[in-house]
Amino acid sequence: MRLAGTQPVNSTDRVRPAQSASQSPFTGPTGGTVEDISSPSPDRVLRVDLPAALVDRLDAAIASGLVGPSRKAVIASSLATQLDRVGAPTPDIQNPLGDGRPIAELARVSVTACSVFNDGDALVPDEALRGMHVRDFPSIWAAGLLTQMCQSGPVPWDRAVRALTDAAWELSDSIGNRRSPDGTKIAAQLPSNRVKRASAEQAFRDFTIGKLVDRGETIEGAGPFFTWKLAQIKLTEEQVLVAPTTACVELLHSVAGITLAFPHTEASARAFFRHLQQHARADWGALAETLRLAHAQPTRAQMLQAFRRARAWWTAAEVSTNVAGYVARCREWGLIEPKLIDGTYRTTTLGNAMLEDALRAVARP
Repeated sequence: MRLAGTQPVNSTDRVRPAQSASQSPFTGPTGGTVEDISSPSPDRVLRVDLPAALVDRLDAAIASGLVGPSRKAVIASSLATQLDRVGAPTPDIQNPLGDGRPIAELARVSVTACSVFNDGDALVPDEALRGMHVRDFPSIWAAGLLTQMCQSGPVPWDRAVRALTDAAWELSDSIGNRRSPDGTKIAAQLPSNRVKRASAEQAFRDFTIGKLVDRGETIEGAGPFFTWKLAQIKLTEEQVLVAPTTACVELLHSVAGITLAFPHTEASARAFFRHLQQHARADWGALAETLRLAHAQPTRAQMLQAFRRARAWWTAAEVSTNVAGYVARCREWGLIEPKLIDGTYRTTTLGNAMLEDALRAVARP
C-alpha cells in the first residue's frame, strides 16, 4: 500500500552508477567539443541568438520531456554557444515594490527554535542535485519556514508541503518578472505559471523542497530538503511527519539574513559549502568540479564535454540541463562570473579561494 505524500517508483526510471565515497569529485578531462543534441536536416536548421535564461529553459524542457524529439532540432549545439552571450533586460534588484520595500527585502532567511528529527525513516542516497534546480536560496528560505511550522513539534508532510507551496506562490507573485543583473529570473525555482498551476507546483516541490518515493520496503527521500540533510521524516500508522534536522538549524543560523539579492555574502557562501561538504558530499562534489573546470576558462561546449565524459550515463540533454544548474548555483554564491568573458567561463576571486579550499579538502587523508 502506498503511503500518502509519497510517489511510486516509475518503472521507466533509469538506474545510474553511484559515485563511491572515496571517489574524488574532481574527475573528467577538459577540452573537446560537445556533440550535437540532435542531427537536424539542413532545411530545418534554425540559428538565432537567444538569451541565456531562455536557452536554459529550452534545455530543461528537453530533459523533462516537455519537448518531443520532433522539436529538438531547434536546440542543436549551435544554440548552446549562445548561452550567456546575451542577456535579458536587467531591472535593478533593489527596485521598490508597490509597498515601498526593496525586492531584496521581500524574502529573508530566518530560523526559529523548533523540534528536530536527526534520525528518521527516509533513506537518502548521496547524490548530487540534478534537473531544474538552478537556485539554492528558495530551498534554504523554505527550510526556514519549516522551522516556524515545527515550533510545537513535527507536522504532517503533506500539510508542510502545501503550506510551503502557498508561501512560494505569494512570494513569486510579489516578485513578478524582475531579473537579476545576469538576466536570471529572481523568481526562478518558485512556482509562477498559474495557467499550468499543477505542473508549476509539482516542479517547485520536486526541485525546491524534495519528494518521498515509496519503494515498497523503504521510503527514499530526494531533493534539497533530504539531499542536504535539512529535514527528516517519521512514519506513523496514519501519516508521515516531518521536522528539520539539527544540521538544518545550524545552517540557517550561519546564513541567516541572506535574501533574494545575490550573489550572497562570502561568509554565507563559505557556510553553505561547508554544510554541503559535511552533509551532501556528492552535491558539493558536483559544484566543486564545476568550479575546477571553470577555473580553466573553458567554453560552454568544453564544460559540457568534460561532464559528459565523467558521467557517461547522462544523456546530452541531461548534461546540458544539469551543468546549467551547477553553473547558475555557483553564480548565485558569487563563485563564477555572471556572464561568459570572451566566450569562456571565469571564476571569481572568491571562487578561486574556495576552489583552493576544496582541493585541500580532497587532498587530506
